[in-house]
Amino acid sequence: MNLEQFTQRARQAFLDAQQIAVELPPPAIEPKHVLLDLVGQPEGVVRQIPSQVGVAPQALMDELTHEVAAKPRLGTPESSTGLSRAADVLGEAKCQAAATRDEYLSTEQLLLALITNDEPAAIPTSSRGRARRWI
Repeated sequence: MNLEQFTQRARQAFLDAQQIAVELPPPAIEPKHVLLDLVGQPEGVVRQIPSQVGVAPQALMDELTHEVAAKPRLGTPESSTGLSRAADVLGEAKCQAAATRDEYLSTEQLLLALITNDEPAAIPTSSRGRARRWI
C-alpha cells in the first residue's frame, strides 16, 4: 500500500485507524476502524453524509466504538485477519478511484468501498438499511 496515492484526509484516516486498532479490539486494522475515523474527522466530507439521511454522526461514532470495543482482544495487530478485510476495502477504493480516473484515493472512495463491499463488519447493525443512501 502506497500512502502517497491517498489524499491527505484518506491517508490520515488510515493512519488513525491503525491507532484505533491498537487502542480498541480487535488489534488489527478492520473496516470498522477506518469508518470510525472517517466519521470522526470533524471537517471531513464523510462526517456530513450520515446526517443528510438522518443519522447523527456522533451517534454513529458511539455505536461503532461500542461494537469495536465489544469484540474480544486476541493476538497482535499483525496477526489478525482483519487486515485482509481492510485490504479488500482498500482494493475496492482503488477501483473506485480508477473508475473515475482519480489520481488519488479519497475519503469518499473509502466510504463507497465500505458500502459497495457491503462489509457487514463496517456498517453498524442499526445503520445498514440506510448505508447506501449516504452516498
